[in-house]
Amino acid sequence: METRAIFDFILTFANGGGLRGEGFRLDLPRADAPEEEIAGLLVAHLGLLLVEKVELRNLRRVEEPHRGSRGVPRTGAGPRRRVDLSHSLHHGLVTYPGLPAPEISDHLSREGSVGKYAPGVTFQIGRISLVANTGTYLDSLRFRFHVARHLNVSPAFVEANVLGEHGTSEVFMWWAAQVAGVPVLDAMQQIDRGADVRHSIEQEVRYANITIIEGNQASQFGIGMVSARIAEIVLRDERAVIPIGSYNPKYGVTLSIPSVAGQSGVVKILEPAMSDEERHALQRSADTLKVAVARIQS
Repeated sequence: METRAIFDFILTFANGGGLRGEGFRLDLPRADAPEEEIAGLLVAHLGLLLVEKVELRNLRRVEEPHRGSRGVPRTGAGPRRRVDLSHSLHHGLVTYPGLPAPEISDHLSREGSVGKYAPGVTFQIGRISLVANTGTYLDSLRFRFHVARHLNVSPAFVEANVLGEHGTSEVFMWWAAQVAGVPVLDAMQQIDRGADVRHSIEQEVRYANITIIEGNQASQFGIGMVSARIAEIVLRDERAVIPIGSYNPKYGVTLSIPSVAGQSGVVKILEPAMSDEERHALQRSADTLKVAVARIQS
């Protein structure tokens, strides 16, 4: 049986910044591969440069078939079988009931391009518009950033999530938020930061898009960043745990709760511990979404 490693990691880059992952799965060339080798395989698999430090946490090894990590040869018997899951995308195609269909059109047609380039040369610029759901993933990253800023620490060491809807009823999970294992609320008290700072952080996160648009006239860059990250999680079957929207039978609606995500989408929902106040707020957020769904359906 082949062996894979499952672990959390924190990468630090020599030129600043870092990368963090949870529940990452990686093929191992042998079951007894040491931690240093696994760290090197991780960097090679992700194709990263200028990595200064790799920290692995909660490392464990499991016996399961390899999935094709870069740098690790597949040892399974027989050739790999390729299955084509692609299909043609056309204007108006229903990808999921209730979601807007893709819009495919010309930004500039060949006819419209006449005279814009060399004589006799025409070209086309197409446009595709699709919808996607990132849930509260981006809000959670912003939450961690602002908490880290007030505590004067790196956001890579802050674990904090925003749950519920991506909107004004979203819920900040202060009770379970931690920085390097220390509850964020305790860390705030140690530096004499109280409820006023919490309210300020929540306002900064909830209305970040307004501030960003005022600064650079656009807010799509953050959405693009997390959309690309979610695509990586799916394509690499990372089993990363992120706050992302999926239908939750307990609440009867689609909302964001930390979930294990991979190649098959949301594999498992992991509802965190929370205070009674936060639990009631999450239910109110779910109710807000139900009202919005009912309004759309009517």
